[in-house]
Amino acid sequence: MGQKDLGACVILSQADLSALNANLLKVKFLGRFETPEVRGFFPRRINHRLREYIQDHARKNKADLAVIESQIDFFGFYDSKIYTYSLYLYKK
Repeated sequence: MGQKDLGACVILSQADLSALNANLLKVKFLGRFETPEVRGFFPRRINHRLREYIQDHARKNKADLAVIESQIDFFGFYDSKIYTYSLYLYKK
């Protein structure tokens, strides 16, 4: 079942990927990317905007899987966060 069936990309962290014992040999690596810095007062809204960004980018690249590799947090008057992630496409 690919993106055409679900309409969305699956987003996993490295920890989730290892817990699922996922085999990345069955997917095609599309590239490593970084989100822009997202700022806000509420961490939940920051995470939501980051997920939307990754979903949109995955949709444009026709990716089925996104794996978040690292996260950078900044704390201050505004909280902000940046994700580094990789996109993958299921092989047919």
